[in-house]
Amino acid sequence: MNKLLLYIPLIVVLSCKSKPSESAYVENSTLKNYNVASFTKNNKKSYAITFNLQQIDEKSYHLIANIQLEQGAHFISPNSKRDFKGKFKINLPENNTIIIDKTLIESPKSTEEYDAHPFIAGFVNWVKVTTRYEQKITLNSKQDFELSGEVEFVIEPDCTLEKAPFTITQQNGNLAVFNNGC
Repeated sequence: MNKLLLYIPLIVVLSCKSKPSESAYVENSTLKNYNVASFTKNNKKSYAITFNLQQIDEKSYHLIANIQLEQGAHFISPNSKRDFKGKFKINLPENNTIIIDKTLIESPKSTEEYDAHPFIAGFVNWVKVTTRYEQKITLNSKQDFELSGEVEFVIEPDCTLEKAPFTITQQNGNLAVFNNGC
């Protein structure tokens, strides 16, 4: 039994041998027949947007955004029930001069449809035609002011986040909205 206990560790020690190290050989080669892929961004916008104000009463107005789409362009309506990043929205910073109503009126109203695209895979309201958006704003001040905001949405099929800036100003009691470069 003692001999057996002596032979077992000896067999284990002898069977454990180190593996010779392998060296890696790297060969430089030249690349033959290659193609360069060139991607250029189309600078033509897939849409045009204009802003207007329509007076409702002494202190209330509709801020109107008209979006004219090019052939094949579309975006997600704010009326889509699911939570999508890039839905159409009008952003105004918090301020003391204008109160913005949460309700956004879309005309013509988009209809819900099923989209099988892997990023959608469900129901969505796509806006595919020229559309008008109205959002009620109420003046909270008679002082002159200038307030900048933006319309934000993802335009498809370009898949780009669009931010269309605008400025609302009041000077000498006259309220106006200006498109800032779209």
